[in-house]
Order: sequence, then structure tokens, then C-alpha cells
Amino acid sequence: MSGRRSQGSSPADRFGDQERLHLDAALLPRLGRFTARMEALRKRREGGRGAREQGQGEEWVGYRPYRAGDDVRGIDWNLLARLDQPFVKLQTRAASERWTLWVDASGSMGVGRPSKLQAAVETALALASLGLARGAEVRFELGGGCSSRLERPAALRRPPDLGELVERLQGLRADGSAELDSWLEVGARGAGRVILVGDLLDTAPTRLARAVRPGVDWVWLQLLAQRELELGAGLESSAPVEFLDPEPGRGHDRQRAALDGGTRATYQRRLSERLEEFGRVARRHRLRYGCFEAGRPFEDTLAEMFRG
Repeated sequence: MSGRRSQGSSPADRFGDQERLHLDAALLPRLGRFTARMEALRKRREGGRGAREQGQGEEWVGYRPYRAGDDVRGIDWNLLARLDQPFVKLQTRAASERWTLWVDASGSMGVGRPSKLQAAVETALALASLGLARGAEVRFELGGGCSSRLERPAALRRPPDLGELVERLQGLRADGSAELDSWLEVGARGAGRVILVGDLLDTAPTRLARAVRPGVDWVWLQLLAQRELELGAGLESSAPVEFLDPEPGRGHDRQRAALDGGTRATYQRRLSERLEEFGRVARRHRLRYGCFEAGRPFEDTLAEMFRG
């Protein structure tokens, strides 16, 4: 849910004016440059080690945190001794598994300029490009009322598939409900890595954590509009604010309220508590989580998300 001025707002400030997805001709070259840069950085960080592990017959490509149920023979004991945290070695076979990318395209993702939907799709396409570069098959799926744009999840197996997907997504508009909870029951099956990209506001982190299974890498990438992160900034304390719910089936579509300093402070406190809860749950389950402002370039968001 988001707020706006009830009087004097410009079209760009109106919550109801959800912009359509615009994926311009510069996007694919950006994805290529970003992927090349991230892959070069990864290889430098690994010290140029691409040698095959003796006796494994597979190429070593990196590490990920150990999870309950992993084969302890994959633990790097030297890294454990240095960092006091267990990591398992990734081989090409593990890296070539299927990635599932779930992108929230529900009504709430239309908030912001650029919209959260714009940021989520661009970010997810960049992640898909990374997956393809690492030999993974990437399943790209939309959540929301516009999911008919992809009658079934898009299966990406080679970089040219990205261009076809961009064409299919062009002009998409945020609509409907995400229904992430129901998707979690079946949507993540068979994937070696599951990445959720959206505002993640319509479910609890504890609910998301119940879907986590051993041997699967989970990534929660939360994108919020600036107005959600700084609700009320610049408004007079007595200015009436109209709240609109873009997703159906949630009772009243519109509510008006006076947004004074105390209300803003309460909102900020509750939002901080919610984001801290996401962080705590993610650490407890040893999965990767980050919350970012949707107006940032996806290059900056993902570089920070996956640094180190």
C-alpha cells in the first residue's frame, strides 16, 4: 500500500498512474556488459582457480554456505578454519542446475517512478543473464494478474532466449495479486537456486522460510519504492493523504487520513521492524537477503547484493 497527496499532486506522483514496463534497446547490451563484469570479478576473487578438483572430474567454480543436508565431503575445511563458518565447494554440475526466478508483477509493484515492476524485471533479467553465463537453465516466472503474458514459465537455456523474453514482457503493467504463498507450494520444485524478486510485502518472512529446503540456494531480493521507504517526506504535518490499494480483494480500495509526524514515525518504525525480521530470518536459515530502493540501477543493486 502506498500514499499520495490528495491535492496538488503531479501525474508522476499519483499512485494510480502505474507506468507500463519499458525495456529499451539499450537493455540487452547492459545485461551483457554487467554479466561480463560480474563473471570477471568472480574469477579474480577465486584467484583464477579453474582447475579441476582432483578425483572429482568436475570444474570448481566457487563456494556457497553449508546447509543442513549437504554432503559434508563438499566442505572446504581450510575455509572453515579461517572463517569459522562452513562453506561447500561448487562444481560445474552443481552450478549447471536449474535456477528459478519468480518476479512479482502484482498491482503493488506499480508504485514508484520508475515502478518497482520496472526495477524487478530488469534485475531479474540481469540475474537470468548471470545464470546462463554459468551454464544454468533459468526458469523465469511472473506472479500477479498479468501472468498470462507467460502462459507457462519461460525456460531460458542460452543468451538469445533473453531477447525473446524481453519482447514478451514489453508493455507489461502491474496487476492483480502476487499469491506468492500458494506459488511456494509447487513453484520451487526441482530448482537448485530459487530467487524471489519483488516487494515481498504480502507475506511473512517466516512463511517464506518454511519453503526453504536443504540443498537449495534461496535468494530474497526485496525492492521498495522511495515513497515507501520515506513515506510522508516533504508533506505538511496536517496534509490529508489518500491511500490506495492496487490489489483486489482487500476490502476498501481508498482511505483518507491525516499523516502527521507521529504517524510517519510509527510507519517508519514498523517498516524497520519488518525489514529487520526479514534479515533475522534470512540469517537464521543461511540464505541471501537484501532490501533496496527500486530507483537504483540494477547493476548497483546486484553488485551490492552479491559482493563477497
